[in-house]
Parts: sequence; structure tokens; C-alpha cells
Amino acid sequence: MIMGATISMSANNFNKQNTNEFAFYNENNLKSDSFNLTNCQPDLSIKSTKSTNDTNKNTKTLIEPSSKVINILVIDDSEVILKMTTMIINKVKSYKADCELTGEMSLVNIKYMWEQQNKQYDVILLDLLMPEMDGYEVAKKIRELEITYKMKKHLIIGMISSGGKIDIDENFDYGFKKPFALSQLKEIIDNNFVQEL
Repeated sequence: MIMGATISMSANNFNKQNTNEFAFYNENNLKSDSFNLTNCQPDLSIKSTKSTNDTNKNTKTLIEPSSKVINILVIDDSEVILKMTTMIINKVKSYKADCELTGEMSLVNIKYMWEQQNKQYDVILLDLLMPEMDGYEVAKKIRELEITYKMKKHLIIGMISSGGKIDIDENFDYGFKKPFALSQLKEIIDNNFVQEL
């Protein structure tokens, strides 16, 4: 069942194994045409409500999502992780995942969507350790954009590879080790968003 699937790295071809784990293609085995990042760009048809509800995890205030679908932005410097994470998330009918390879481009797109389209994401899955601009700096800049543009607060989830330590700061709501189970993401979303799906 997809809801209990685990996203993990493997040199095997993508398949569903008996342990309910999904294996990634090895980066060396990826065909150049197998993943086109243009298929993973922000969906500018996302609707937004400029709600300023507080998402403090110690309260049970639920956030109104930007539309009937929970819009998720995955930011990671690995095309393999982006491909598999967005593909698995998009199998959930009520979720829509887009992706970005760099923190810098994600900030450009978040700002553009708000200024030009009056739209935003509900959840951001953010790799903590990326080159050039790491996840901590990206999260800080997203929080600054929220204040500057009076956006509703994004639910930001930091991600780090399984060997690393989850060390998130005040700009993050949650932290995951990669691989993580899709059921973990679903539980966080269910606990933080009002869903009429």
C-alpha cells in the first residue's frame, strides 16, 4: 500500500519490494530523458487563501490549505531524491508535489508565485545540507518572505540523510531522516491541516 511506503536509496531499479520500500534508480543508471525537471516545476494554478493562522505545534489550530489539494514543494539537490519523492507523494490523490534543485531557485519561485499569482505552497520538504545555500538559510529566507508579503506560515520540514543528525532550528516545524515513510508525512499533514477531501 502506498501510504506505508518508505522512500529509500538503492542501486536497484525502481520497484516495490516485499518490505513496502521503494528503491531509487542509482544516479549512474538514470537515463538522461528519464527525469525532466520541467515536469516538476511549480504549478501556478495553485489557489491561495491569505490566512495567517498560527501553526504552533503545541496548539491544535488547523491550517486551511491553499486549495482542496495539499501543495508540497520538495527542495533537494539530488535529482534522484526529487524524482522519487515527488512521484510517491503525487500518488496520494489529495497531495500535489513540485520540486526544486536549489534553495535559491525555490525562493525565486515562492516569491514569484506570491507576487504574480497570489499563490503559495502549504508544505515545504527541505534538504538541510545543500551546496551554495543550505536548508537553514532557505528556511530563514522563507520565514522572512512570509513576514514581508504577509503570507500564511508554510509548514517547513527539514530533511537529512539517515547518517546525519536532525538538528533543526526555530524556522522549521518538523525534521525527518531520509529515508522517511510517506505515512510520517501524512500524519503531520493530517495533524496540521483542515482537509475537506
